[in-house]
Amino acid sequence: MPSPVLLSPMSPAATRAAGHVPLDSVRHACRAFEAEAAEFFAVPVSDIRSPTRRGPAAAVARQCAMYLAHTMLGQSYRAVGELFGRDRTTASHACRRIEDWRDDPMAEALLTALERRCAAMVAQSAVPAVCA
Repeated sequence: MPSPVLLSPMSPAATRAAGHVPLDSVRHACRAFEAEAAEFFAVPVSDIRSPTRRGPAAAVARQCAMYLAHTMLGQSYRAVGELFGRDRTTASHACRRIEDWRDDPMAEALLTALERRCAAMVAQSAVPAVCA
């Protein structure tokens, strides 16, 4: 299994040499995951980025985007929380909720479709995924 992608505030050249991905690339991927989740669950991106919970659909879309940042980009809960303007415990809770949700075959099919869409985006970008 490839090693996780690490957040790094260093210069792009230094981060590549050290095996890290520039923080801007990871942020860009997270914004793309938010946009995909928003489109997928038919909620405005502004609802996902809102500091408040908003409605259930926005909460699930946000949780999915956080889950993808954790699983596809290999980000820690702390890093995911920072990237999404939330606490690390919120990121951990989001990932647990989505993992539990995957037990439902219908939810599994939805999440697999969303993962495929996001994996295609990551494949076209400079951000390497842990699992695509």
